[in-house]
Amino acid sequence: MIDYSKDLKKIFVLKDWSITTFGISLNVITKIKLNHKFTLNQKITYFKYDNQENHFEIICTDSKQVRSYQFDLIGNIISQQILSENQNQILLRLTYDNSIDVIFINDNFSYEAKCKVYKQNKEVLSINLHDELEKSDKDWDYEYVESIVSTNQKNQFSFISVHANYGVQGIKIYEINSTEMNFIYDMDNLVYKGAFHHLSFDKTGQKFIVLLYERDKNYQDYFCICEYSISDNKKPIKIHKTEYGYWNFGQLYTQYLNESMLCIVRNLDIILFDLVKGKTKEILKRDLNSDYFVSFNILLYHLEGKIIILEF
Repeated sequence: MIDYSKDLKKIFVLKDWSITTFGISLNVITKIKLNHKFTLNQKITYFKYDNQENHFEIICTDSKQVRSYQFDLIGNIISQQILSENQNQILLRLTYDNSIDVIFINDNFSYEAKCKVYKQNKEVLSINLHDELEKSDKDWDYEYVESIVSTNQKNQFSFISVHANYGVQGIKIYEINSTEMNFIYDMDNLVYKGAFHHLSFDKTGQKFIVLLYERDKNYQDYFCICEYSISDNKKPIKIHKTEYGYWNFGQLYTQYLNESMLCIVRNLDIILFDLVKGKTKEILKRDLNSDYFVSFNILLYHLEGKIIILEF
């Protein structure tokens, strides 16, 4: 897994229970072996360098529990904690600047939607997102939620809500205040033949992208890039139809690189899409299902076993 510190201009790579720190020019600064014996069935789901506390955090899951481990800069374990005894729970964290970090979700969608919110590894809120959805004035109950992300605004997170039988879906935004969750935004009733996936917000939190997957008359799948503003919940600002498929390319990931450029990661390549011109700028090859890191103004990925860095 890969993490990046914008403040330090350092890249951190976790592989085979060792962490290598690189400079922005890919010079090796340090390499440490983690001084802890993990079990074979533990799967890493989260890796991050904490710039405030100056340590690394790894979150692992086995067949039963979700655990957090913290290591110092020479690989010694500082602390470990059981975050959940239930793998079906969604785990969120309020960071030091009160943005939302999604630290664990077992799958890309959740029918149970039980959610815990942590602050500095202390649980501050336990909610069921389905219970919140039932409070709406809709004529139906949503079946499941997916693509839980931060809006890049303080205390806010968002997700896609779906009822597959009715073909109804929408985007919800909530805000966490102390021990409560408040409703912020609800997309108007939408019925599409396709399905929404892969939600991403711009840096201001005022616009978001969602991919609409559809099939043509020959049953070939493709996706459209739908741009929305939270000031208008009825229709998108723009819809960019693409020729790119989904089902043959495995799990996708979508992220704004800046206000005009969207990054779409597929299992073998990365699409850079120009939102202003409404067309693909470039398709980058990458190693099959290799680690990557995407954030505002930076993209890190593997090609032929080497890390490639692109800044925007």
